[in-house]
Amino acid sequence: MTLAVISGLPIGATMTPVLPVAGPASGVNSVFNWTPSTSGVFTITYSVTDNHGA
Repeated sequence: MTLAVISGLPIGATMTPVLPVAGPASGVNSVFNWTPSTSGVFTITYSVTDNHGA
């Protein structure tokens, strides 16, 4: 699974879990990669909050 946050989070917004920052030339601000070691169904929860707490 790959999740990429493309320049688009508003100033002051946060994302949980925090993703590592990719290089500025890529146009991608953050990338998360994960490959499970076994097959199955997995639940992954991400939360994004803007600078107003919404």
